[in-house]
Amino acid sequence: MIVDMRTYTLFPGLLNDYVEHYGAKGLPIQKRYLGERMLGYFVTEVGPLNQVIHFWQYESMAEREALRAKMVVDPEWAAYLAANKGKFIGQDNRLLKPAPFWPVPEAHRKGPAAYVDLRMYAARSAHLAEYFKLYEAEGLKIQLGHLGHCIGYFQSGDVGPLHQIVHIWGYSDLNDRQRRRAALMADPAWQAYAKKMTPLLASMENRIVRPAAFSPVK
Repeated sequence: MIVDMRTYTLFPGLLNDYVEHYGAKGLPIQKRYLGERMLGYFVTEVGPLNQVIHFWQYESMAEREALRAKMVVDPEWAAYLAANKGKFIGQDNRLLKPAPFWPVPEAHRKGPAAYVDLRMYAARSAHLAEYFKLYEAEGLKIQLGHLGHCIGYFQSGDVGPLHQIVHIWGYSDLNDRQRRRAALMADPAWQAYAKKMTPLLASMENRIVRPAAFSPVK
C-alpha cells in the first residue's frame, strides 16, 4: 500500500470557495477514476493557514499511475483544473507507506475526528528503523491508551523527503485533545519512553486540521 499525501496552499480568502468548488465539481470526477480511495480531506485550523491536506490510498505505485493517467486526460478534469488557475501559492505531495505496525487494532482506528492532530516528524539519518522499533515496543501501547483514535501512521517511501514520520490522531474537540495529551505527557511510562525517543528525531511539527464535509474521516 502507498498513501499519496497532498498539501495545497491557497492565497488568503480563497480557501472556503475552493473547498466548496472541489466538493461539488472536482471530487465527483476523481471518484469516477479513483473510487473510494480518499482516506481524509482536511483544512488547517492551527499551523500554516489556507491549506488543504488530503490523503489517497493505492495498492501500489503502478495502480496510482494507471488510475491518475486516465483521470488527467478527461476533459471535465481539465476544465476543473483550469477553473483553479491562479488560486495556489504552492502544491506539494509526498508518497508514504504504512509504518511497520500499521494498521493498529481496529478499536483504535475508530472514533471522533471533528479535530485532527496531524504530526510530521523527521528522524535523524539512519535512525528511522530504530525509531519505529522503539515506538512499537514501548510507545505505541501507551499512546493508543491515552489518545484512542489513530487515523493513520505512515513513513516516507522512496519518493520525496526521506526519514519522514506522519501520524494522524482524531479528537471530538480541542478540549478532548488537550485533556488526552495532558494525561499522556504526565504518564511516567511515556516520559521514560520520550527520553529514549527524542534523540532519534531531527525535527517535529504538527498542525491542527478539521475535516471537510465530504471527508471520509470526520
